[in-house]
Order: sequence, then structure tokens, then C-alpha cells
Amino acid sequence: MWPPDLENQSIKLQKSSKKSSRLRLVIIPDYEHHSGEEFQEIAKCVRSHSPEIEVHVGSAKAMFWRSLLFRRKPTLYVALRNLKRWLPRGGKLLHGLEMDKSAQLDRIRDNGLLQTRYEKIVPGTALSSDEWGPVVVVKPERGARGKMVKVRKTNRVRWDYYSEKEEEWLAQEFVYTGKQPTSYRVQTIFGKTVYVCMHVNPKCGVELVNPTRSKLFGGHNIVASVRDAEVSLSYDEEIIAYAEEVSQKAFPEIPSLGLDILRDVRTGVLSVAEVNPWGHTWHVSSKVGKIIQHKNGICFVDQFGLIERTAEVLIRMTKECAA
Repeated sequence: MWPPDLENQSIKLQKSSKKSSRLRLVIIPDYEHHSGEEFQEIAKCVRSHSPEIEVHVGSAKAMFWRSLLFRRKPTLYVALRNLKRWLPRGGKLLHGLEMDKSAQLDRIRDNGLLQTRYEKIVPGTALSSDEWGPVVVVKPERGARGKMVKVRKTNRVRWDYYSEKEEEWLAQEFVYTGKQPTSYRVQTIFGKTVYVCMHVNPKCGVELVNPTRSKLFGGHNIVASVRDAEVSLSYDEEIIAYAEEVSQKAFPEIPSLGLDILRDVRTGVLSVAEVNPWGHTWHVSSKVGKIIQHKNGICFVDQFGLIERTAEVLIRMTKECAA
């Protein structure tokens, strides 16, 4: 239940015998998106188990000016979102990255981890029903939260229809996740899962009983993570392993990812809809995240011991990357 008892989480990490600080970790939460109180507890955990790491938590603005004083010690800056034109005065910065959905999928495909088709809608685009199935999912390259995601008959996806719209568009192979749309949101920190939740849309309209008939999609909403979705914690090991492999191999330099994973109920094949590398996915203390946790009686912090797990990852990354 929310709020989590951050103070009383058990600490399992092995304590370091070193006493003098020789490394520095600077954590930059996205204070426009979440309150970030959990990062003070994460910082406390890092200090407790690696006294050689000096830890600071603060806004990008505050840390920019502090970076002028931090130049004499190896420092790693970790930001939970993309920081445009923000460079510390010394040290290494790892942060979110602005990427179109097709660019995200390119990375996943290039690492041999993508099992579904996708294609940018450009002049000359013509999709075959024999290869793609009767329908495809069409979405804007920069859309979020399921906005403007539609299902269209495959043979009707043409450039002339989308050329008049301001956004760039992407076609993705439709994945049948069940009569009611279902998806998994896996939140990772440098490739390590910190919480997983399953979204089911019980108010999808007409239930989709036969995905091979395009006319049955009328009145059916394929987006699982809608406002009224039923959300529960998931411990699906296959989902977690797949999400972590994608995160570690395709996006190793991005601290925070919110991977949207789909499972085709007919074949069991897993696929990635998107990974949200820019930020705004850390819902431990965001307004939306608090509502989801309270409404559904769940707690992201307690699922896998988020405070300890995140501290452990940040300790490892600081020792590897501080410069």
C-alpha cells in the first residue's frame, strides 16, 4: 500500500570497509514528474554500504552549479530524464535520450531481440496482408500514453493519408494479447528491474475474440494502459528476463527505461512496443503512479526491494563509470 515504509526496508547489501570518499555519485530526479523522496533513501543506502562514494541528490539546476566544485573527484551524474544541453563541468553524465519509436525498435532489432515487424510510413509505403496480417497498429513516432494509436486494415495504410498530418507515423505488427488488451510495464534502472506491473483494459469496448477478422476490431480499443486499466504487480520471470536483456544490450547507457512488453497469447512470443528512453516513466512517487498504486492496492517499492536494488545498481555503475 502507498505510502511505502521507506525507513524500515531491510538492508541486505554488504557493507564496505572503506571510510574515505574517493568517488562521487550525483542523482538528478525529474522533479517535474515525481517528488523523488525515494532517492534520498536510495542515497542513504548507497552511503551506508559504500562509504567511499559521496552521494548528492538534487535538481539539474542545483547540480549544474555544484558541478563547478566537483571537478577534482571522479563523479558520475545520473539523471532520470533527458537533459537537453546540460553538461556538468567534469565527470560523466548518463541520462535519458530522445528517440523516435522506430529508432528504439532499430536498436532492439540490431541486437537480435525483436520478433515483430515495423515500418515507417513514408512515400511508397505499401504493406502486404500476407506478411503483416489483416490489420496493423499505426501510431505517431513521438506519441505517448496510447495517444492516437489506431488499428487499420493493412492494405489501407498509405502515405497519402498520413502526409497531411503534422506527426511522423509508424506501422507495427499487431500483437494479439487476448480478448481484453494486456501489456506489461517493466521499469528498469541500468538494465535491472525494479518493478513490473500488468495492465489489463476491461473497458476495451467489444472484446476481441478473433483477431484474424479485421471487421471485429470496430469498437475495440487495443491500448491496455488506459486510465481505467486494472493494474497488478507481475512476477513473470520470462517477461523480466526479456526486458532486462533488451535494456542491457540495446540501451546500456540509459539509466531509466519503462519498457512496454507484449505477449502474443497464441504463440507466446514476446515483443516490445516501446521503451520510453526519454524519461517520465519512474512512477514510484509521481502523481499518476501514486494514484495507480493506491487504487489497485499495490506498492512498487516493496515488490523487489526497490531501495536496495537501485542502490546496488548505482554503486556498481559509480565504480565502473565515475570519471
